[in-house]
Amino acid sequence: MIRTLTEADLGKDRRIRLLTDGAAFIGLVIIKGKEAGRLHGESADDVWRSLHDEAARHLPGFHGWDGARTRFTRLFPNGFADPSFHERERNYKDQARRLLLSTAPVERAAAASGLGAAVAKAFQATNLLASFEMMRIGPLLKGEDADDVIQSAARFTLDPSPTTMGRLAQSLKRADAAKWPPATYLPFLWQPDRHMFLKPQVTKIFAERVGHPFADVYEPFPDWATYESLLDLTARMRDEFVAFAPADNVDLQSALWAISEYEDDPAE
Repeated sequence: MIRTLTEADLGKDRRIRLLTDGAAFIGLVIIKGKEAGRLHGESADDVWRSLHDEAARHLPGFHGWDGARTRFTRLFPNGFADPSFHERERNYKDQARRLLLSTAPVERAAAASGLGAAVAKAFQATNLLASFEMMRIGPLLKGEDADDVIQSAARFTLDPSPTTMGRLAQSLKRADAAKWPPATYLPFLWQPDRHMFLKPQVTKIFAERVGHPFADVYEPFPDWATYESLLDLTARMRDEFVAFAPADNVDLQSALWAISEYEDDPAE
């Protein structure tokens, strides 16, 4: 007897369903109410994960990991070593990171006060945050909540966990800035080998197109489950792009953005 174990609505008229007949597991991809794919396996986790990959293939514009790599090399023929990649994506982020490390190193920021002006300059050094997000960050870093936000971000950077993520989210919430770009900006610059910057919409689109379940886990209020899924996507991307030898997550975040947002000619 076949019974349903779990199912999920992925949006865009897509559903996935995990079933078992008692001996093995069956996965169904349902598009517009009709079965569009069927998978079998001995592991429920493996079948469930593969269902996300299969469902993503039914998205318009889906390019998979092979397509992502092909598009990246079309944009930047020499990969992460391409001069255009450094000019367009890497150099200004490195400059912002050097500025932050020289004026507000993470170990100091975890306990110090009065670093608001220094941290504000690091935010102003890139265009990673939207203008409306910067409109909140400026007053925040000049106000009474600045020390709490900076210390919470630094402690999360040094010890990422559900607890430190929760404290960072709550400190930002008090300043009406509890969004993913402000939450992940400083950790990303302080430790880009460990942390990832999250621009939600482009990251969800990229994840869907390569078949990663990040978009299904995503919550707009910063939480550990979303961030953990982001790090899983980042680790998968690092594996898939290993031939290009990414230096850190600055390379990976930049590639994710370029693949998803650039026109075919990066100079346009």
